[in-house]
Amino acid sequence: MTEEPEPQRLVRVLAFALRHNPLRFGVGLDDDAVNSALVLVYWSIGDRIRRDILKEKRADYGNRILGTLSQELSDHYGMGYTYDNLTRMLKLAEMYPDIEIVGALSRQLGWSHFLLLLPILEMLKRDFYAECAASNGGASCRSPAGRGSPSTAGYPW
Repeated sequence: MTEEPEPQRLVRVLAFALRHNPLRFGVGLDDDAVNSALVLVYWSIGDRIRRDILKEKRADYGNRILGTLSQELSDHYGMGYTYDNLTRMLKLAEMYPDIEIVGALSRQLGWSHFLLLLPILEMLKRDFYAECAASNGGASCRSPAGRGSPSTAGYPW
């Protein structure tokens, strides 16, 4: 028996996870629980792509794989698995390789907050703004000098 190609294997594994995902039903979950679960599902997808498909490497191969995977997941599950969104999921897993950290933050920050954190390359800055937003209930944070862009909800990046 020949081994299943990596993208097809990942699609099969993700399909199983999505079929058994409580988000699919949305029963008995409040908005915070749904947001937290969504972040963890997206992190898990990014982590699986990072570890199992890309083998912790990024190159042209990774871009091609993300394109193929995006098409296959979108065909099976609809919106939400665009190339750009898979790239964000992968970046989340690269920036926060520890599920414990993502789990703790996801209880206080939603996916949209993480999208604002992803462009911050400096880990110290990113951690500061993540902690600031989490301690303010997801509200905006401004630098001590008061600089901040209104287009990014007060975040100074």
